[in-house]
Amino acid sequence: MAKALGLLLIFLCGLTDLITVKNVKAENIGTTTYICEKILQDKNLISLITTQKAAVNPCACAEYDMQRDAMFEKLGHCYEEWLYSDGVKQRCCYSMTGKLLPGYSDGGFVILDGIEHSINAIHDGCCNNNNQTLCKTFYNITQSDTCKLYQDQLSAYSWGDPVIETVSNTSYSFNGHGEYVFLKSNKTFEIQARTDYLTPTSNDSTLFTAFVFTNYEQSQVESIHVIFNRTTMNLNLYDNNGSIAPICKPGPPPIMTKAFLVLCLKPPSSLGFLIIPKVRLANVNAFITLDNGFMNIKITSTQKLANMTGLAGNVHGGFYVVPNDTKYSVNSSESLMFEYGETWSLRNNPTSSNFWYNLTGGDFSFYNTKSTPRFLENLLDNSYELFKYCNKSMILAFENTCRNSWDNQTNKECMLTIARTCNTTIGKAIQEQVERQRYELQKKSNKQPTFMASMPNETTLIYKGNSSWTQNLLDHVQDENKAGLRFEVKPNITEMEIVGGVFNWTVGTALRYMNLSDNLILFIVYDQFNMSESHSVRIRYCGCEDPRECEFQNEDDDNAECKCPNRFVEGLFCDKKIDPCSKYVCYKNDTCNKTYSGDGSPCAVCPPGFYEEIIDTRQDCVDLNECNDIRTHNCAQQCINDQGSYHCACNHGYQLKGNFTCSDVDECVLGNYSCPNPYEECVNLPGTYTCGCESGYSKFNTTSFCVKLVAPAVGSLVGSVQSTEQFSECYNKRPVKKQKKFSTKSEELQYWQIQYFKGEVEKQEREKQLFDIKIRMVLADEKRRDQKVVDDFINGAYFED
Repeated sequence: MAKALGLLLIFLCGLTDLITVKNVKAENIGTTTYICEKILQDKNLISLITTQKAAVNPCACAEYDMQRDAMFEKLGHCYEEWLYSDGVKQRCCYSMTGKLLPGYSDGGFVILDGIEHSINAIHDGCCNNNNQTLCKTFYNITQSDTCKLYQDQLSAYSWGDPVIETVSNTSYSFNGHGEYVFLKSNKTFEIQARTDYLTPTSNDSTLFTAFVFTNYEQSQVESIHVIFNRTTMNLNLYDNNGSIAPICKPGPPPIMTKAFLVLCLKPPSSLGFLIIPKVRLANVNAFITLDNGFMNIKITSTQKLANMTGLAGNVHGGFYVVPNDTKYSVNSSESLMFEYGETWSLRNNPTSSNFWYNLTGGDFSFYNTKSTPRFLENLLDNSYELFKYCNKSMILAFENTCRNSWDNQTNKECMLTIARTCNTTIGKAIQEQVERQRYELQKKSNKQPTFMASMPNETTLIYKGNSSWTQNLLDHVQDENKAGLRFEVKPNITEMEIVGGVFNWTVGTALRYMNLSDNLILFIVYDQFNMSESHSVRIRYCGCEDPRECEFQNEDDDNAECKCPNRFVEGLFCDKKIDPCSKYVCYKNDTCNKTYSGDGSPCAVCPPGFYEEIIDTRQDCVDLNECNDIRTHNCAQQCINDQGSYHCACNHGYQLKGNFTCSDVDECVLGNYSCPNPYEECVNLPGTYTCGCESGYSKFNTTSFCVKLVAPAVGSLVGSVQSTEQFSECYNKRPVKKQKKFSTKSEELQYWQIQYFKGEVEKQEREKQLFDIKIRMVLADEKRRDQKVVDDFINGAYFED
């Protein structure tokens, strides 16, 4: 108390008269930020906190261990010590996965005596204003323990049809009747136990009915009694002055005496008390509970208790040692262990009893009548003999009641209790206690599961790109019992599921508008005892409607930008499609493509014979005049444009052959000519005709009349081979390079006539048209040769100049 007062005085000096220590209010000195700044500037207070931090009890590394530490009460996600040590106490805070939060910004901190009601205001003033510098400075001064100094709690549990567990963690059955030294530290602290018969008809089985705790360190010896009222099935608590808690009411505040701190246990714990003696032992605590009709006691400490004697005292070198130094092996028989237990009976020294008999009536002799139970352990392999005094038809039911859940074997303590009492209900209560004990033992030795290095630290998810992301979480976790593991993921998105340890994320659009903290998801694994470990995975996500639209700017970019493919797609994720036909007017309404997804026009192309003109968002199809360009039509002579097409026509004197070509009209054959002058006849020409002269007649131009030809030299030669040769010699001024072969003399004569007239034409320099006419006149005999035949005939011969 003097130390606490000293702290208070220093604190008052540091903060001046502006603060009322017990009720620090922000309005007294301004804002909570001001409170924070004022304390952080108080060098004396900082030095005091720094020095005294070592006096507090350390935090447990895992919340599971913190829950079992009776020195702390739970406040939200934190645990705070009940008592101050040298004017300070500890607050330990834990994450949602049960890990210690050792500092900034949600961790625990040490609390000074006298200002505990304002420590939250100080913390809030430093840490709730987004001022990291102030908050980190606060934690640098007041940060809670980092659990490096924490020691696992050791426990010794004695229960039921008494099974005594020593502080050395050995155990044995004991059914003695009376009052005994249960646990004693010389001149410091002692626990005495009272037992009574479990059933009134049998001396074979007993149970605890009372404990008395005595603290010898105080100037005045003080004791606390815990009495089991078997009628009301309740535990009553008494001190030197009488009843202080006849009915246990769970919750704070603790009951404080000069020598003890007493807490009523809270649900879900069993009904009972936590009794903490104020002695120089290593945080020794005693839990007295009532469970299934049995009074039980558990002794806990942060280090092995040495030099403790009594029923639950230390084992030395594998031997239980009695006051006269007689030793009993830890493997001794049931009868020898009964003998050992009786050495701690108060009957051996009645004046050493700390029980107050006026609390329960009776006297020392009433509670200390000795009886010896039957020793049945050697009959466990013979159920018939074991249950000799019970209903033998119930033997199978007895055995089934006592089967262990973990190995299906019958349990020794359960079988012996039923054999002693012939009561299945009591046996069932013992078996349930055995199951709980095993569970607690497993839980105590359990190690939390851990994620291995193989667990991914990041992944990239592309909507519609990789349809799902699957991880067999069991392959990435190390634990002694993987079958008992369960997994969670936070945040739990509807697209996710975990079945049989296999995580599957069907990648959808959930992340589009979700504010994922730091772009992380958290995997949490829990074992069968709810111990947990977490692992975060960074998520790189693209929620674009089409994976091809995803663009990550760099490797540090967690969310891709979406580059929409065209002007008909909008939205942050290119997920809003616009009806292109609402933006365009096509030349025909039914030619607009509502599903168009390009950068051009949604209108259909113009039909053949039209070309497209688009003004703004309006499409027109304009007629294409194919006749303006020979590349767009195939007409031989004339092209006539139509709406959306064209057709071909021919010049005068020609007629259309098929769709594109023109053929000459032979007016002479069809009789579509007029040659009215004497000796004239029709001569067909390409696209027209002319009036030539009959054979033997000629004209000098197209308008002249046909006159008879006078050619005696030629005429005299016609009809003989000799005359033909003579004619050739007459015309050798232009010798023929290549002789023609003729089938008749008449044909040969005609040929030479042609050569002759051709020469005459050249000599007289007549017009080419007149020359052609004369040629044709010569060839126009009775047979009326076809024009093509005549042309081929003429082209068959050529001359040298």
